[in-house]
Order: sequence, then structure tokens, then C-alpha cells
Amino acid sequence: MYNDLADAVEQLEEEGVRNLSHNKHQNDFLALMNNPDMVSQTSILGTYTFDEGTDPGDEATLYILQLPEQKKGYLILGFGKYQDPEKADLIDMLKELEK
Repeated sequence: MYNDLADAVEQLEEEGVRNLSHNKHQNDFLALMNNPDMVSQTSILGTYTFDEGTDPGDEATLYILQLPEQKKGYLILGFGKYQDPEKADLIDMLKELEK
């Protein structure tokens, strides 16, 4: 579907899907993290893993989320030391809810 992470981000932005890590949408991410009801109303629509070479800093997973009120957002998680623990916790919660 996507050639690489940059292509995925570009296409998602064109579709109006918001980067929840971006400063202008940070409040959406924080609201989601601090509101169990919002988390329970959120689901993972798609997961795409990218490995663009030998540098571990180039490895990432893109999660497309269906948020409450028909909004969509995405998060990008790096691997290992590049992973944001708050984002990882949210994704873990969402995966657990899907079981």
C-alpha cells in the first residue's frame, strides 16, 4: 500500500488523518492517554512496519487509529531505544482491548 514511511505519512495527511505526535494535535494524544473511556472507543485500523536499511533508527511501525467522534489519527513508533514509552503504552492498551 505504501512505498515507505514518508509516502505513508504524506498520503495520510492528504486524507486528513492527524499525526497525534505533532504539536498541534498533542492535546488529542494527551486526552486519549488520560481518558479510559476514549481509549475504549479507539481502535487500530491498520499497522504498517517499515525497515528502510541497516540503521535501527530507520525502523518504525505506523499505527492508524480510529478515534472517537469519527476522527482518525496515526502514531509512529520506533524500535528499541527510539521507542516513545507513552505511545507504546497506548498501543499496548489498544491491542489488549482488541483481544
